Amino acid sequence: MKAAKRKSLNDGCQPSASSHSSQPRQKRKAPKEPAAPTRRSSRLRARMLPMASDKVEPSHPPPKEDPPPEEEAPKETIQDLQQTIYQLREEMAVMRTLNHFINNNWATWASGNFDQWPKLMSAIFFTANQWSMRHGHVEIKALDRLTKEQKSQLIASLDGYCLQEDYDSLLSRISPSVHEHVPYMLLTAYVNKFIVENILGRPFGYMTTRPDPADRDESALDNDTVLANELHRLWGIFSKVDLGYAHVWRTITIRLANVINFAQGRNVTFGTQMREHRKVASKAFASSLLADPILRLLLREPNCPSEERRRMEGLCAQFEKAAQTATHIFSDHTLMEIHDLTYLAPRYHHASPTVTASYLHDIDEKGGETTIDDHQVVILTEPAIIGVPRWSGRSIWVGRKGLVLVEDLRDLTPT
Repeated sequence: MKAAKRKSLNDGCQPSASSHSSQPRQKRKAPKEPAAPTRRSSRLRARMLPMASDKVEPSHPPPKEDPPPEEEAPKETIQDLQQTIYQLREEMAVMRTLNHFINNNWATWASGNFDQWPKLMSAIFFTANQWSMRHGHVEIKALDRLTKEQKSQLIASLDGYCLQEDYDSLLSRISPSVHEHVPYMLLTAYVNKFIVENILGRPFGYMTTRPDPADRDESALDNDTVLANELHRLWGIFSKVDLGYAHVWRTITIRLANVINFAQGRNVTFGTQMREHRKVASKAFASSLLADPILRLLLREPNCPSEERRRMEGLCAQFEKAAQTATHIFSDHTLMEIHDLTYLAPRYHHASPTVTASYLHDIDEKGGETTIDDHQVVILTEPAIIGVPRWSGRSIWVGRKGLVLVEDLRDLTPT
């Protein structure tokens, strides 16, 4: 068969002979086959497509969902918000009231502020010292006449305020030139210890639920004692749980029981009656102290009935003042601690922040005199008053230093 003639191009031009003769004819390239997938694409496809071994769950129509709850009407939402705002305002008002009770003592309870403590405590301790000098023995011979047992009882009763040694050993540590001062110093220490243990150290010692004299009967005093003891016990329990909150509880309780003007509370009846009741309680404290057989060892016999009456009146006034001072201090937001020899350093140092030496030693503490430094403390006539901030047990303030008589055998006779 003859070869078929080659068809001409569409534009009527034939391919040039030179092109056919000089170059071989190039074959048209066939389309490339798709490249085999790489490992990466295989892994990707494995993630995207289920494996043959994967179980394919049959398709089901999606479960019908519950229709969304209908939104509350805007009017009800606004009412709820208004109610929430009202409740928040009520809570804020309560918080402001509590904050007022605790922190705004500068306005309504300023008399118990820490800045007032030195003046308040000085008045109490100075009065005790003067009362002791006026009614106590003025000669050491009065104590020398005591039996050995009585001397031992006297020293033991002053635990925390006197070095616990036998009487003769204690006296041997003190210069003979000041022996005549020892009786009234022991008496001062005894009175101050009584005030601390029964008034300053017991914030609820005079508390009662029936301060009105018309509402009291023969059993009222016994009931008051039970109440005071139980409140004091609660204070001890709460202090172990959380001292900060226990202090708030005690502060508010004392303030509520002693509201005497309308800047402090809305009703002043109970607080006014409580103030009068403290006077009655002070007389009871004075009577119990004067009946103490240990105290009577340190007291002179009265020369006349009027002197005995003045002794009682002076003690009553002193205890009433101490109770009023305790009320002021316990209403303050600073926690008061009273440190005796149990907490104070047993040896004296002129730079001590908590104690100062008796004037009988005649030393210049401010000038740095070290004559009796590191000497044994023998008698503490006035305890140290320490202030502790409500939320801190570390930083302390010294409201008043303790007053001590130190071992000193020098001749201290005034020149």
